[in-house]
Amino acid sequence: MNHTQKRTALITGASGGIGLELARVFAREGYDLVLVARSEQKLQEIAADLSKKRSTRITVIAKDLSQPSAPRRDLRRTAKPAYKRRCAGE
Repeated sequence: MNHTQKRTALITGASGGIGLELARVFAREGYDLVLVARSEQKLQEIAADLSKKRSTRITVIAKDLSQPSAPRRDLRRTAKPAYKRRCAGE
């Protein structure tokens, strides 16, 4: 990883399963995170836990992306994520 520029991972379905595990892996690797899922409370808990363990900036976005009306402008806050992953089940 290039240490002069912090990288960001955008992870949907981050409240559990594969998405949660990906959040842990990317935090461990030093990435900033944008976590997206339906449950804001659960995302906040995950963000707090990851922040205690790593010096990672975490943005939480509570959205149901399966809905066609889900606003996409919130996701545009993340300029050029290094890695995008969509997880099933969220």
